[in-house]
Amino acid sequence: MGRVRNDDVEGIALNRRPLRVLFFVRDLPLLQRIYAPLLVELTEGGHEIHVAFGKRLHRDKIEQTLAAISQERLSYGAAPHRTPTDGWRSVGWLVRALADLARYAHPRYDGAPRLRQRVTNSVLRRLEKAPALEPLGRALALRVARRLASRTDAELSVRVIAAAARLEEAIPASPAINRYIRERSPDVVLVTPVVKYASDEVEYLKSARLGIPAASCVASWDNLTTKGLLKFTPERVFVWNQIQQTEATTWHGIPPERVVATGAQRFDKWFEQRPSCSREQFMATIGLDPEQPYVAYVCSSPFVVNDSDDEMHFVIRLLEALRASGNGSASSGSWSGRTREVRRGSASTWRASGTQWSSRPEARLLPLPRRSPASTTRSSIVPPSSGSTRLR
Repeated sequence: MGRVRNDDVEGIALNRRPLRVLFFVRDLPLLQRIYAPLLVELTEGGHEIHVAFGKRLHRDKIEQTLAAISQERLSYGAAPHRTPTDGWRSVGWLVRALADLARYAHPRYDGAPRLRQRVTNSVLRRLEKAPALEPLGRALALRVARRLASRTDAELSVRVIAAAARLEEAIPASPAINRYIRERSPDVVLVTPVVKYASDEVEYLKSARLGIPAASCVASWDNLTTKGLLKFTPERVFVWNQIQQTEATTWHGIPPERVVATGAQRFDKWFEQRPSCSREQFMATIGLDPEQPYVAYVCSSPFVVNDSDDEMHFVIRLLEALRASGNGSASSGSWSGRTREVRRGSASTWRASGTQWSSRPEARLLPLPRRSPASTTRSSIVPPSSGSTRLR
């Protein structure tokens, strides 16, 4: 895995000069929801940031998202990838896909069939329809993949992950990505999310072995338990908290001295949020009595609840239990007031249950407001090149 350069990292930490940061980010929503506060803090501190997006994006959406950040210190462009003619591209995908499949072949995931099925579908479907892969290697990989998908096996899981790690180390860095990083000449390289199944974002970390400190940024609370393996050990792995520090070390093999808990960047904004209206005004808009106590239930996504109506029935039982708890006041621990549910997402079971909820005057379903998409044109798509744009 990557070489340790703690002296480089510590030297940068002690040097207070403005830094040039090269930040590889998969897509715009990731930057918008999670890392915008980080960009603001870094640019306000005098640091220069170039954001390299892994996906093709609409330029007007990017500029709209980044408009509040210092225009003088922030630029963006498309991140380079291995080209289809680069033979290591398909080899790299194959090695990383098998490593992720092997992760979910461990018995610790016996109780998570949906996660196992998701990665199995992702890997097997592509393997079965991958003409770019060398036939003999593809046949061998299919055999291993089907065995991993058929059942959980701790020994096989560990063995395949270890073999994939050795193969990953043998895959050379991409000359195109090496050239891109040299031209940018950053002081530090950051990469996120890295944990997508068979992600090629590990290529950016490997290319940073040119002598530039690099770090993986864990984007969300479940990224180390429900996604792919990190697959490469950079100088630092930035996580949210102590729980993720343990996960990075135990499940991803990252040395503990390289894992740093920074807090959850995406929630920084809530420390500055203020109510946009009073409780009385809000209750009036949804037709509820502000003098009564309420319970707000924020629902899960369709994937988490297996696209079933189990959660809806749980909420109904919860509502009935609260209503049956007595006629005391809220301060005494019982609920005489109405209960409202705040619905998140657009699961069909909730949409189809309108008649059930209309017969319950004590409940309200509140869909999240939808934003109108920004207008886009074909010419506004950021091209797949290493060029950059500075915000105007």
